[in-house]
Amino acid sequence: MSRDGRTHRKRTRRRLAISSGAHSNRGSEGLLTWMEANGFRLHSKLGLRDFPDTGRGVVALEKLVGGETFLKLPTSLLISTWTALQSLLHSFITRYHAKLTPIDVLTLFVLDQKLLGEASRWWPFVDSLPRTFTTPVFLRRTVFESLPKDLREEVHTRITSIQRTFLKLKVLLGGHVEEEPEVQSLSTGFTWNNFVWAWTAVNTRCIFVQGSNSSSLWEDDHCALAPFLDCLNHHWKASIETAMVGENFEILSHKSHDANEQVFISYGPHSNRRLFLDYGFVLPDNPNDVVVVTRDHLVKLYSLHENTMPHFQSKLDFLESKNVLSTTTGFTKEGLSWNGKAVIRTLLCTSHERKQWQSLLFCSDEMELDSSQCCLAASLIKVILRDYNLPVAQGKDWSSQLVTALINEEVGILRKQLCMYQKHAHIQ
Repeated sequence: MSRDGRTHRKRTRRRLAISSGAHSNRGSEGLLTWMEANGFRLHSKLGLRDFPDTGRGVVALEKLVGGETFLKLPTSLLISTWTALQSLLHSFITRYHAKLTPIDVLTLFVLDQKLLGEASRWWPFVDSLPRTFTTPVFLRRTVFESLPKDLREEVHTRITSIQRTFLKLKVLLGGHVEEEPEVQSLSTGFTWNNFVWAWTAVNTRCIFVQGSNSSSLWEDDHCALAPFLDCLNHHWKASIETAMVGENFEILSHKSHDANEQVFISYGPHSNRRLFLDYGFVLPDNPNDVVVVTRDHLVKLYSLHENTMPHFQSKLDFLESKNVLSTTTGFTKEGLSWNGKAVIRTLLCTSHERKQWQSLLFCSDEMELDSSQCCLAASLIKVILRDYNLPVAQGKDWSSQLVTALINEEVGILRKQLCMYQKHAHIQ
């Protein structure tokens, strides 16, 4: 299951509340009333409650046994491209489907329903959505500039992609109003602010539902919005399973929950950067966190250790050709990832033969780095830490607190690992 429901999240780190600011408690009861009128029944063991560390969430009113299905959502309440095709946007979507993605269609549909207001059948769901979000596209410029270089570049790339989507849709809507009078109000209301709100609402909430679009115009179309899933918060400890059973989308928990315990779902084993980029929040002490090692970091490392890193450019090309450098290559709370160790071993290898470098990729993950390798790992950490020297814009606003929390988590990992590798280098 990917990108399940979202709700207001406040993550605490010592005394600092790390709030996504992206999720509103507004409208939960009204949404539930509307859903119940349309066939949804909340599990008798579940209820809604405000929690001090996460805000609004789902609570177990009595013991929920592992292996029990705790949510059954009628497929009639799922919002998919099929739903959009049943709306007044049908003609427009059908005409231009080759230029549209399923996410584009859901974005247009959600925005159209917002503009319709209470006249929309889906208004209780749309009205329950947040007024704003905390994903990077909403960051203040001064806060954006305080991000590490590689993350700043990734945020910029994402924003550029979103802007391209906006311009594409604006051209399609604006150029065919006379041919498609049904899109008149949508075209008029299609501003950047309205678009980015709807686009973010969809991208932070869409779930993967197999077979949800029997008459789909797209081959790879398994996205849907699921009302009420917003009320379920993410935790890496959660273990769930989803399935389409008959006319219901169901969620089963493999973990038991005691009475008064919050029931979580999991978006997957995501790092804080992934959570920050995709959903606009971070988790303290996230065991899946990783500080990524980039090509730029390795180039800077080489400038400090040219004599001990022979054939550097060839090795760098080799590592990239083998996809060793990826978003999982870096420092975790436990040390270097397996591919991070492979990078260190390869860079220090004295041989110029690729087959020798190839063999280093298959070393056991349990094999510890030797003294010289630990020294290079420590030096690499120092190189990465330079990216965090930019002052973070101070403030009580969500963007300052969110970025500060992310940076503190990553710097904490790096400093801990620096001490460890320096210690190991001296001991061996």
